[in-house]
Amino acid sequence: MEQSRLKRQVLAGADLTALGKKIAPQKIEKFLGSDFYIEQVACFGDRRKYIAALIVPAFEAVQEHFKDEGLSFASREEMVNDPRVVEFMKSRIESYAANFADFEKVKRFKLLPHEFSLEKGEITPTLKIRRKVVQANYAALIESLYLGQQSEAGEAWQRHKTVPV
Repeated sequence: MEQSRLKRQVLAGADLTALGKKIAPQKIEKFLGSDFYIEQVACFGDRRKYIAALIVPAFEAVQEHFKDEGLSFASREEMVNDPRVVEFMKSRIESYAANFADFEKVKRFKLLPHEFSLEKGEITPTLKIRRKVVQANYAALIESLYLGQQSEAGEAWQRHKTVPV
């Protein structure tokens, strides 16, 4: 049942990359969202050269992971902007990349310091992402992932170019 719904979305051209490849962002979100350190994820790539994502970390799990390394964060903003956290999340995304074709892999991402909310209409009552609403609410941030206007996460991304996500 789940697979046929995704198949219909791909065939209907749910997202068509600038390279002409059809993708189902829900498939990517489902894989990445299954990671212990990722709470929510929204992927974008319609008519773009690559997939970008907004990721909400599982804050408590990430805090525990870095607590074991002797680090603590005063706020969520501090956590998502820390280069070590960005690199850690990048490695988590890369670990899932083997499950996807190259055009389906997340190439850029931004960590958000708060969850998508029901009050802002970003999620449904059943906690599904409303991609169009998220895209409208974070339009400038998403665009910066494509235009090279680097945020803290993007700068860390550029410093650690060993393996692109």
